[in-house]
Amino acid sequence: PPSIRSALELSLRRLGLFTKDHSIEKIFIDLFSEQVAGLYDEQTRKLYVVTTFDLKTVLAKVILAHEVCHALQDQNYDLQKWPIKEIHNDDLAYAAASVLEGDATILMNEYLLRHLDPRQALRELPSMLLMSMAGQPQMQSAPYFLQQQMIFPYMTGQKFMMEAIRRGMRDQVLADRPLSTEQIMHPEKYFAAERDQPIRLQLDAADAKAPEGWKRRYHNVAGELGTRLFLETHFHIKAPDVAAGWGGDIYAVYGPEEGDVDESQYAFVWATRWDTPADAVEFRDAMRKVLTERLYKDAEVDEGDASAQWRLEQATACLKWKDRTVIYVDASDGELARRMSQALMESDRVAASPSRP
Repeated sequence: PPSIRSALELSLRRLGLFTKDHSIEKIFIDLFSEQVAGLYDEQTRKLYVVTTFDLKTVLAKVILAHEVCHALQDQNYDLQKWPIKEIHNDDLAYAAASVLEGDATILMNEYLLRHLDPRQALRELPSMLLMSMAGQPQMQSAPYFLQQQMIFPYMTGQKFMMEAIRRGMRDQVLADRPLSTEQIMHPEKYFAAERDQPIRLQLDAADAKAPEGWKRRYHNVAGELGTRLFLETHFHIKAPDVAAGWGGDIYAVYGPEEGDVDESQYAFVWATRWDTPADAVEFRDAMRKVLTERLYKDAEVDEGDASAQWRLEQATACLKWKDRTVIYVDASDGELARRMSQALMESDRVAASPSRP
């Protein structure tokens, strides 16, 4: 939505995932114009197909089988109740999408094996491969994290649903869906007798420290997937291992109440909670490396026992840690960064409780 677009783009820039030349609107329009051949809309309960698509090809029939699966899911589980269009919790949205897309990807493979002539498939295989490799310039030029976010529900979601099928729980997963990408990436955390549920974090303490005339303009949850992609974007070689200790997080952008948010007046806050103190230390060390080598490369650095600070003329970053909590604040004003990070570190409401359906 236009109301959050500038704040979303600012958060991506401050994390080093976007450049000033990137436009989220243009990227999405370009990506979906290239990627979408058909879709099922749970609001209209209609199946749409791009008019240039040849419905007689193997590829078309396989894709339609995938989309018909979404119609079947909707008939049985009411997709309008699923958080697949949630804009303030990517972790929850991608977990839900992974169940739906993973299930549909498995069904389309089942359909391919059961109904289609293998000779036709072999004849069309070269053109299908050519389309997948050479016909996706927008996908190839998109920022790394967006590429991976688009692929994740299909590839990792399929692996998760294969595990559900192995356990005889394909329908049960659709009736009682996972609540985090962590559960999708580590199925044992979902299928355990006592699930590893994501911890819901609060930013009340940061809200209270926002300057007069400012407000929280945007917030979201990165999840294990988002945390891993952030570290991978900055070439951290242990990104999957570091992210695997994720317990919960929330990030937010603060700025003036009116107009677009930009680098002249902003505060970016990221509160994280980890499974163990050792996991928190791993993330703290990874953040220090990313800040020193990438995000604040030429900054003046001050390090203490439980905090560190990176200062540039136009911005300041504060990193604080204690037990299982790591707080990161990046702001256009150094005093504001210090004030917000300290308030969050002292707050007993940062880690509130495990999330519930």
